[in-house]
Amino acid sequence: MESPELMAPWARLALDCALKARKPGVKASPKAPQKRLKAG
Repeated sequence: MESPELMAPWARLALDCALKARKPGVKASPKAPQKRLKAG
């Protein structure tokens, strides 16, 4: 696994997306990429 310094931005992004997804009535942006890009 990569260093925490490299993984932190991805962790924040994932957490932010998860929190947004939890909110009722909030739809994902149509221009947001559907594929998850996994480095490594």
